Amino acid sequence: MDSIRFILNGEELETTADATILEAAREAGVDIPTLCYLKGINRIASCRMCVVEVKGAKGPLPACVTAVTEGMEICTESDALFETRHRTLELICSEHRFDCEYCERYSECELHALMRIYSVDEHRLEYGENLREADRDISAVHLVRDRSKCVQCRRCVNTCEKAQGIEAIAVLGRGPLTRIGPAMTLDADGCVHCGQCVANCPTGALVERDETRVVWRAIMGKDTYVAAVVSPFAASAFSRSLLYPDGDPRPGKFTAALRRMGFDAVYDGRAGLLLSAGELAQRLRRAADTVYSWACPSYELLCETKYPALMPEDGSPTENFARKCRDAAMANGKTVYMVSIVPCTAEKRAVYTGGADAALTVNEVADMFRRACVSRFTARGVWQWLPEERFDTLPGWGNEMPDAPAGGGILEAAIRILTDGHFRFGPADTYGVSEAGYIQDGQVRKAALVTGLGNAGRLLDKLNADEVRYDAVEVMACPGGCSAGGGLPRRHAKELNFG
Repeated sequence: MDSIRFILNGEELETTADATILEAAREAGVDIPTLCYLKGINRIASCRMCVVEVKGAKGPLPACVTAVTEGMEICTESDALFETRHRTLELICSEHRFDCEYCERYSECELHALMRIYSVDEHRLEYGENLREADRDISAVHLVRDRSKCVQCRRCVNTCEKAQGIEAIAVLGRGPLTRIGPAMTLDADGCVHCGQCVANCPTGALVERDETRVVWRAIMGKDTYVAAVVSPFAASAFSRSLLYPDGDPRPGKFTAALRRMGFDAVYDGRAGLLLSAGELAQRLRRAADTVYSWACPSYELLCETKYPALMPEDGSPTENFARKCRDAAMANGKTVYMVSIVPCTAEKRAVYTGGADAALTVNEVADMFRRACVSRFTARGVWQWLPEERFDTLPGWGNEMPDAPAGGGILEAAIRILTDGHFRFGPADTYGVSEAGYIQDGQVRKAALVTGLGNAGRLLDKLNADEVRYDAVEVMACPGGCSAGGGLPRRHAKELNFG
């Protein structure tokens, strides 16, 4: 691809011909603030926080949509730009309700981070006194929407439409009456509970539905035996919520933390994955047609509305294993309360199938841990000295468990059983589809793993039309799989955009 030369903050640089100012600046290590921008998903320049000065332009230009041209001279920081961004941010904040000390996104709020950088004090807003009241919608089983904290960045709208292909959230109204949300209720508008809107929201306008109080009551109950089934991705991601950027992925510490919070038993979710993989392997041996597998309840919801003929048979590994753990725990003679600790929000719907009594995301468990340790600061210190402890085991199960596939799911683990461990999906193509061949009963077979419901829709349409054929297919709702679940510690847009 052709390259062009330009000047950034007085330094002559080179970039590709199709790069935007934002991309070229990031490539050069120069940070430009953003609020609405999400690479490949949301590039609408609505927040105007990324404005820069370009020589010859009549005014500041948004860096996220302005292409770099040959010889362009760009300035990303100046007194005038600081004042422009300050004023823009004040206007955004004048429509925002502030209860930062109690907000679920307090330590992760991108709006609050920008306010600190550009000296905006919510108590001294120039554009009027902030008197907005909470406008909460609690009709969904997996999330809570608060319109009083929405900055209308539209990241949730375009994530739902472009990345997931669902279109459950839309821009409604015009002008000062504009609002973001479903036309009716989320369930009526086809929401599949994947939680990607929650993961990409820059403020506390979209958060998981909090079930921690119910779990605390169960823990405090004298006659209740509270057990947890921990998803592999939940254990490895937990420490990120304690301000460890790269994580401290030691499941033994997570087990110790749960026990000290009051859980009577903590079971390894990898055992559930192994159990479901064994059942799936048996289906693959018997099946003559394509076998569909899933590891996320969002796919079940998608099939209910769009692909009823492709409905999977096996069920969530975490929920299936929770049933076995419940049976084992009943031997204690107490009322058993099962809790699934998962990386996604979709499992909150799955609890109604009887596997678990509650489903907590990693963010919810992290909140419980911080409260048990008094504050987010003492929690980090407690985590450092916690010893590593083993998971509880069921009769006939050992402590040694297989590693979970990189993106989650059970299909790869099931085919490893059939091939004595010699199987791994290749890298995903541009549409999120990973393919691999394997030998079963002397015959060459072909499997596919697709992540992201937008990608899944394209693949399932082709399968329905007989344009492609696979012997086994697994769909995972979140782009990249369970490691990008909507209930995991949120990542700043800088990380989402540029890694």
